[in-house]
Amino acid sequence: TKIIGGGHFICLETNYKEGISNAAFWFGTCTFNNDAEVLETVLSSSNQKYIGAHQHLKVALTDDENFSQSIILDGAEVIESFQRM
Repeated sequence: TKIIGGGHFICLETNYKEGISNAAFWFGTCTFNNDAEVLETVLSSSNQKYIGAHQHLKVALTDDENFSQSIILDGAEVIESFQRM
């Protein structure tokens, strides 16, 4: 789950590994450099090592209700899709 508004973002994530759930969150600022490029800066996180981290990503509206974001992670492009709520 990702919420964007007012120049900030919050991302909530739960994943499962071997039947055990792990929940995490990230909160910070997002600065749109143009219509498609965003710089996210983590201000707070459930994982201390991410605080202060910067992430460049590209965003695109796919239709009126959906958008995608792409990031480069360990040299590979990762594309995530989101639906407006």
